[in-house]
Amino acid sequence: MRKLLSAVAAMAIALVVLPPGTGSAGTSRPVSPECGSTSDQQTAIRELVQRTNDRLKVSVKAEDYEVQSDGTNCVVKPRGSGPVTTEVVTDSAGRKTITAKAKLEAAPAIKAGGNATIQQDAQWWQPTCYAAYEDAARVGIMNPICFQWGSMNYTGATRWNYVARMYATCAARKGGPDFWQVYTCSVGTRPQDTSPPLVLNDYSPRSTQTLSGCQNVPLNITAGPVSTGVFVNTCDKLALIKEPSANRPEMEVAWQGRAYWAEDKRETGFLLGMGSPIGQSPQMWAVWSMGVGPCSLPPQPPPWCAM
Repeated sequence: MRKLLSAVAAMAIALVVLPPGTGSAGTSRPVSPECGSTSDQQTAIRELVQRTNDRLKVSVKAEDYEVQSDGTNCVVKPRGSGPVTTEVVTDSAGRKTITAKAKLEAAPAIKAGGNATIQQDAQWWQPTCYAAYEDAARVGIMNPICFQWGSMNYTGATRWNYVARMYATCAARKGGPDFWQVYTCSVGTRPQDTSPPLVLNDYSPRSTQTLSGCQNVPLNITAGPVSTGVFVNTCDKLALIKEPSANRPEMEVAWQGRAYWAEDKRETGFLLGMGSPIGQSPQMWAVWSMGVGPCSLPPQPPPWCAM
């Protein structure tokens, strides 16, 4: 209600003195590069742990995570992992796309024996998660962003068969600037240059899906007698941005729409099945992005804020 009232009041002023689409982002407090006190950092880590449990139904340990600045954000990331790099691109309409990239550990080796001979689910390892990823004007927030390896091996397989799951929740940030909203958020993977040759097994979603309201979108893949499935709860559109090729499994999937309120939580994610030579593990980059930009209320020209 506070944001609605302030937005309506600000719109009345905007109709008189502001050009279309102008908001209050310039007065927003930037993220502190010092990443706050120890207590603040511990709170951020606890939020990541709780959200990962709520959304992915898996437990991660708080002691395995730390908070570090990437120059723009204070990122919760696995303790001792490599840096998160960030870049920002602004288009002619004033929309900003913030993209981050992190180098992941290679997939675990698949142990011999005990492989599937009848239909069964993939065997999952602990996820690698990142959190509290925001734009500098604090319009939107992604929390959590998680990548997870799983094994889809089976008796008689001629390669090691893996599944990669990537997932994120994004939303407009509570208390964010008026007349700015989140337009998209995406997650993606890229093979590292040092990765062994990879073969595409399966992927999901297979195509872009335009949704009627908000709903669970099922994601399912198979490899021989092994299958796995999850859901992404989202609205508007789940867009397949980058489709994996037969010999270069890399993928990107985005939520696309409009999120103005902090309650407008959106999810994006995918499953990517791949095979590598026996004895060699895939090595990947995790990539995620969020797009934010100005909006307005009628009778100002669109894009209009999602009210």
